[in-house]
Amino acid sequence: MVKNSSVNINGIILAAGEGKRLKPLGANIPKVMLPVLGRPVLEYVVKNLIEAGIKSIIIVVSKDNQKEIKKYFGENFGGAKIDYVVQQKQLGPAQAIILALPKIKSEYFLVQYGDSLADQNIAENLVRKLSQNPKVDGILAVRDVEDPSRYGIVKYQDDRVVEIIEKPKSKVPSSQAVIGTFILKTETYKEATKKTKFVYGKEEFPTEYILRIGSKIITWKFDGKRVDVGKPENLFDAGQLLATKPIKCIAFDADNTLYNSHQAAPPADIAAMDLLSKKARTTAQTLYKEWSEIIEKIKNSKNPKIRTRLYSYGELCSRYFVKSDLAREMHVKFTNVLLKNLKPAKDISEILRTLIQDKYVITDDIKQLADKKLKRLDLREFFKKVITSDEVGTMKPSRKFYEQLSKNFDPQEILVVGDNWQKDLEIPAQLGMQILFVENSQSLKKLLHLSARYLRIHIMGIAGAGASAIAGIAKEYGYQVTGCDLIPESPYT
Repeated sequence: MVKNSSVNINGIILAAGEGKRLKPLGANIPKVMLPVLGRPVLEYVVKNLIEAGIKSIIIVVSKDNQKEIKKYFGENFGGAKIDYVVQQKQLGPAQAIILALPKIKSEYFLVQYGDSLADQNIAENLVRKLSQNPKVDGILAVRDVEDPSRYGIVKYQDDRVVEIIEKPKSKVPSSQAVIGTFILKTETYKEATKKTKFVYGKEEFPTEYILRIGSKIITWKFDGKRVDVGKPENLFDAGQLLATKPIKCIAFDADNTLYNSHQAAPPADIAAMDLLSKKARTTAQTLYKEWSEIIEKIKNSKNPKIRTRLYSYGELCSRYFVKSDLAREMHVKFTNVLLKNLKPAKDISEILRTLIQDKYVITDDIKQLADKKLKRLDLREFFKKVITSDEVGTMKPSRKFYEQLSKNFDPQEILVVGDNWQKDLEIPAQLGMQILFVENSQSLKKLLHLSARYLRIHIMGIAGAGASAIAGIAKEYGYQVTGCDLIPESPYT
């Protein structure tokens, strides 16, 4: 039974998505199990349904993610009974619901997409709306959108939904798009879909089936903020959405985040191999291949001394019975060529200059090399501290790199920025910190909005047409906005 309501309702969570757009992240876990502020995305969704009074939940999983999801949630979670069904093929949400129907024992069921998060409990609002309208066949959560051509848009007639038009190009019926949370009447949905054959690539929004038989569907309008976790950058968006504290500390990975190590290192290594090639009587390219084999063997070592080029160059020299003194010369050569070729990430100086938070670097480099790189690019001045492998005594990934930060900041107040999920971001995400995955040159620009959360704007004459519009824009960007006016009552307020 739903709290504060006589409506009996079960919940269905759709969590069988493949997460194809999240592949650049490189995470080996289901997308709905990715941690945001220390908890899986799916946990937030499950708890929303429980808070809405739903005590029986069916999670639709895939054959690939079922084991991990079942292990985490079990048969009872937070006082709710949890069941599972497996969607073997990606045939859309309507077919996923049909798979769950045999386990539905209630007059209505609520559907929630497993990768959708919001700053308010949409499920709870829909359940409340249903208790006020017990004769409807369904309720859709909708929101206003600026570009209807990107969404499923609701068409109304006499305050009732008559159709969902996918990405309309012309004759847009409204500005309201459907959200992945809705309630449907169980028997009505069974009747509407009993003869349906689902075809991959031709999936329709679930309410389309019951609208065709004349069902009464109403809407509830969502006016908050939400995030669908579909791309790596959405993990940052989700952290910003759910965090209750502002970011006070930003910790950057160095290589391939602050500067272009992937591009700069190989030519520097080849230059170092040239020194050895003269005594080894072979080509630098052959030596580089052999050196790469050495790297493959030691790449998972946690010993900072073994993970240095001085060590791996020494191992290569020993293969050719060359004294270790040459390894030191090779290392000097490598460092000089690397620093010459090193370039900062696009706009990174401007971005760092804008950020008012305490900034740190967390790197596998030893302190001497890390400082040389940062000073070469005029970046060292921006950082309060550089946390290096020789200082910590191990290599990434390791919690030890973040212990210094945790002493001074709450986990939610820490943002970790990096280009590698396993090495840079997985542990911080598990610890409850916010993360930003650097996928491309545009990723770092998300940081430019962070300082706005600390800034307050007071607008004189805020009730006017232009000033009120500016106030709304500033608020959307995260500024704390206040204002005054001689005549505060106006059409714009």
